[in-house]
Amino acid sequence: MKEADEGDFSEEFLEWVGLKKSEYLSWLITELDSSDLGFESFHKFDHLIGSTLERPDEVWYSKSEDFPLQFFHKSHPREGLIQIVVLAFDKNNEKGIPLLSIVTKFPGIAAYFKQGQRNEGSILQ
Repeated sequence: MKEADEGDFSEEFLEWVGLKKSEYLSWLITELDSSDLGFESFHKFDHLIGSTLERPDEVWYSKSEDFPLQFFHKSHPREGLIQIVVLAFDKNNEKGIPLLSIVTKFPGIAAYFKQGQRNEGSILQ
């Protein structure tokens, strides 16, 4: 993926990213089971983001939102978890911006982030 900073994106897009992230986090607050990994643990698995983006098990792409979203799913059996990385794309910019990275022990949580249509590959450039 090409490197991008916030200056590369429209103000409308950046505002939408913040709202979308809040929406997903609110959903997670209501759905995460106490036996799952909590928000405070998510950052401990940031070292897995590269492999999730480079070699995902599944990639989902949604154009039904105001801006395109791409959902990368990867099982990490050694850690006993599934990581989901969500990227958002500005309509007039091929660069993506990370919206969310979560980890869960439960496929049901991961299934929520299978939105749009499944891709065989990725649109990362």
